[in-house]
Amino acid sequence: MHSYKVANPSFEKRLEDCTKVLKKYPEKIPVVCEIKKDCDLPTLKKSMYLIPNSMTVAEFNYIIRKRMKLSETEALFLFVQSKYLLKSDSMMADVYAERKDSDGYLYVTIAKESTTG
Repeated sequence: MHSYKVANPSFEKRLEDCTKVLKKYPEKIPVVCEIKKDCDLPTLKKSMYLIPNSMTVAEFNYIIRKRMKLSETEALFLFVQSKYLLKSDSMMADVYAERKDSDGYLYVTIAKESTTG
């Protein structure tokens, strides 16, 4: 479970907050990021992002990399629901439509290594 859900255990409150955000910014996607446990990555100063519908996974990955100040040689993998690896050419709006949580947020787990296969 994402630490955001642990820190905000009320589903109704999370749903209400997300609904307010989506009403105010209908062309944005509410994303909650968390670094995978036991992963050797720098921490993020903030875990919640409001990104444009037109953003690709590659663009979002670039933003996260810049905020973490990672070198170009370090691989970074983004997962949704801790199990679906995001493809770079996917649109974040499509990912959101298919994989958003029932509270309205898209929960993204960041890992240094791919844990698939």
